[in-house]
Amino acid sequence: SDPGDAVVLANILRTDRHVHRRLPADTELARTIKAVARQHQEAIWARQQATSRLRSLLAEFYPQALLAFPNLTHRAAAVILHAAPTPQAAQRLTPRRVVALLKQAGRRNDTGLAERISTTLRAPALRQTRTTEHALGVAATGLIDIITAMSSAIDALERELADQFDQH
Repeated sequence: SDPGDAVVLANILRTDRHVHRRLPADTELARTIKAVARQHQEAIWARQQATSRLRSLLAEFYPQALLAFPNLTHRAAAVILHAAPTPQAAQRLTPRRVVALLKQAGRRNDTGLAERISTTLRAPALRQTRTTEHALGVAATGLIDIITAMSSAIDALERELADQFDQH
């Protein structure tokens, strides 16, 4: 092997700053995209953390909600669980009311969906005391509100990111 190859290899592996060429500076638009993308990712992580907290809370006192809504970030789940945040509140949730809530969430009532949701949420299960259930329902409602706000923020950041990419 040629001794010149060793010099080239040594220069490639060298970390001396003066040997390396400078990278061009990012444009203002590239820095903007980077900042928005970072915030978008942070918002997704924050929503996932809040969703995990809600899932854990519901498992503790309202497991029927997890059966009815495997995806707690879905708008229909948020609207219906906001209206019936506890098993006690779910007892008053008729299929007709679920249809109205689904419509409010922008979702149509697929065949039997409202009936399935209503039946699942009203299924008998172990219950907490009335005051404990109420307090846990307030906590669940707060987490649902946070998840809803985070979803709106994620949507806004996605639109901004798409606009910035279009400009780039």
